[in-house]
Amino acid sequence: MKASGADEWADYRGVSLDLLRAFQVRRLEALEHVAANIDGNPHAVKTPFVLPDLSEFQDKADDLAGALHEFVLIERFVSINEWQGVRHAPPERRVLMGETLIASYDEADQEPEIAERNRENQRRQRLRQTYAQAGSGKLSRQQSQECQWSPEGLLLRLRLEAAGLDCDLHDALGLTNLRDGDRLILFPRRVTDQRLPAGQRKEFTPTPKQLLYGQRCELKRIVATQKDASGRVVAGYAEVELVESFGGEWSKGFVFPGVPQPLEEGRRYTLDPCPNGWYGYWSLQVVEGLCRGEGNTLYELLADPSRLDHDTSATPGQGRFLAGIYAFQAAKLLHDFEKAKRQYIGNFGKVPLLLVQGPPGTGKSYGTAFALFARLQGAMQAGRDFRAFVTCKTHAATDVLLRNVLDVRQKLRELRDADPARFAQFFDARLLDVPVYRVAPHEPPDGAVHLEKDAQKEKGEAKNADLIMQPRWCVVAVTPGGTYGMMKGKWGKDIFDHGLCDCLVLDEASQMNLPEAAMAALPLKRDGQVIVVGDHRQMPPIVKHDWDRELRRTFQQYRVYDSLFDTLRSLKPPMIQFSESFRVHAAIADFLRREVYRHDGINYHSRRTEVLPERKPDDDFVAAVLRPEYPLVVVVEEAASQVRNEFEQALIEPILRTLSDAQGYGLDAEDGLGVVVPHRAQRAALRQAFPQLCVFDQTSGLAVRSAIDTVERFQGGERTVILVSATESDRAYLLESGEFLLDPRRLTVALSRAKRKLILVASETVFGLFSPDEETFANSLLWKNLLQRTCTTLLWEGERGGRRVAVWGGKSGPVG
Repeated sequence: MKASGADEWADYRGVSLDLLRAFQVRRLEALEHVAANIDGNPHAVKTPFVLPDLSEFQDKADDLAGALHEFVLIERFVSINEWQGVRHAPPERRVLMGETLIASYDEADQEPEIAERNRENQRRQRLRQTYAQAGSGKLSRQQSQECQWSPEGLLLRLRLEAAGLDCDLHDALGLTNLRDGDRLILFPRRVTDQRLPAGQRKEFTPTPKQLLYGQRCELKRIVATQKDASGRVVAGYAEVELVESFGGEWSKGFVFPGVPQPLEEGRRYTLDPCPNGWYGYWSLQVVEGLCRGEGNTLYELLADPSRLDHDTSATPGQGRFLAGIYAFQAAKLLHDFEKAKRQYIGNFGKVPLLLVQGPPGTGKSYGTAFALFARLQGAMQAGRDFRAFVTCKTHAATDVLLRNVLDVRQKLRELRDADPARFAQFFDARLLDVPVYRVAPHEPPDGAVHLEKDAQKEKGEAKNADLIMQPRWCVVAVTPGGTYGMMKGKWGKDIFDHGLCDCLVLDEASQMNLPEAAMAALPLKRDGQVIVVGDHRQMPPIVKHDWDRELRRTFQQYRVYDSLFDTLRSLKPPMIQFSESFRVHAAIADFLRREVYRHDGINYHSRRTEVLPERKPDDDFVAAVLRPEYPLVVVVEEAASQVRNEFEQALIEPILRTLSDAQGYGLDAEDGLGVVVPHRAQRAALRQAFPQLCVFDQTSGLAVRSAIDTVERFQGGERTVILVSATESDRAYLLESGEFLLDPRRLTVALSRAKRKLILVASETVFGLFSPDEETFANSLLWKNLLQRTCTTLLWEGERGGRRVAVWGGKSGPVG
């Protein structure tokens, strides 16, 4: 994902830090000028945008820490630039982009005490204005106390509006990207310049600069209060909780303070995503510490690869754990593990860094959990403390890994109950009581000890760091941001060099960038072990700047925009590679092995041969697409589209209807059917057309999830059937934006979500694309080979909607 201002950055390749900062000044001055004059408004808020100060680290621009520092700042600059660029569009247009909702405040919709509190806030605000106009300077202490008020905790119901939109309320809610729990900006739809005399004030649309400092709130839920006879939403409200927002120059442009304003009866407001970047600010604090020379074990391994060790030996207790696995397998009380997983569990107990490549569906989280308990037993037998931290980029992925840890602990208990004598011979009984913590959870699984954020605790309560240090052995599940908060909660600004962690597992590392990995490694001891689990053949971190075209020497030498997994892979540390998938059909695995994973020397395979049940659809075209003996099917059509393809939508409609209808296959939107699209425009159109593929909230009646989404949302999930709608077919557009659709990592993720059937619908242009650009040409080969080498059996050919369409099928190859 790249920023809209990438072309402007391209003109400044090769500049020094001073010139880079000068460019930032000019760019932001231009934005201020545009913002000040939008809609003919000469009275915009002039609060200056806080510029990052790069001069302090100019002497470190040539090392890895300096490159990381620049990376964090540039990503933030491009991100806020993109946010402001979108806010130049009128709110009604932003609704169609999924960026904004429009709502009004009505006292009749509020709880009586909420309405009364808002009126009191209005009174105090007017009193402050009166004092300010009457006085010549600062308010007295008594006056300040009389005027003091806070929006914190005010729970409001805002009536959703569709007047002035080019769609109705139902479509607006279907298009929106705002979700429960999002931090938003609540701002009046139209404002006036209060500095002018009353007779000269003219209403105007707020500028992006004004929105930066708007009232913050948290979206609790959206509720549909009225639907028409066809089930379309015609009335509803957004429930939001007002919150304080702190920010300022100290954040260097990452966090902006919200200026609270009481709500006015009958006034229309906009709800927009909050641009504050707390995560980026925490990353900045970490990389600035690295620039100062603060200690960080993971960073030191990156900066000095000579410290890497390839010792394959195991600790005695770890070896005994693996022997126990063999013993229970021999007794047919435990399933088998592939050779690579046995190495993972029973070897490499002493290396400072271990890389684990887990292709789709190979059970890397499950294998990691066994590897952790093996290392715990090694520490127990040696009499060493061992606190393992397991970390993923997102809360959802962290909870998946945590569930696997809990499942393996339960599995060990079952083995103990099944054969106590054998268990006592090989396993340490203390493993069964190792506490498992989850720091700052969203929806953690049962069985873990929940530790709320230190910032939310009462004064005098034990800090999370203290709680974790109490047991000698434990597992701690936490995100990088949760780690930062834990270190700051205990030690304030002194977040470096406090050894809490003996083993750090960084999972989904192909999506994690280097600054957040360094953040996650803050508590790692100097002699601790890092286990990095991921797969560079799947989706990389999302970045805003067009780093692939960044030619400055710093970023050619230090590719700090690459994922943690890619960066470590280039250092050639000890590495384990899994090969057997327990998810995908053997035919899909065979294709991915030949076209993708053979480049890594991985014999990727699957033993799964389950297919769809036999059905007899009346439509010959649909029947051909859903023939169960062909797990891989490609539908080739003729069209010329870019981000929206109405013909393709019409083409797949009977397929989706047959798969989702109870009379057909009855696949649901949770586990049964997934539709992958590359663009939000096509996603919105398909969601409108297929409401049966949505998961609805029982309270609000609104769709909270959909089986139709972009490939990023499907990574980590699986479905019985996956249908990929390529959408793009215009040759010129493909050549211009081919790195998006043709990115082999996207297709790899999309293909590997399917358990029994993969259907790919694309224009013949995609399969016949030729480009003189070496990377585009290489990437397009994956699509071509899917049609020309795998799906080679013609199942159906004819016309649909006046255009020629062909259906090609592929069967399974040999199982590895």
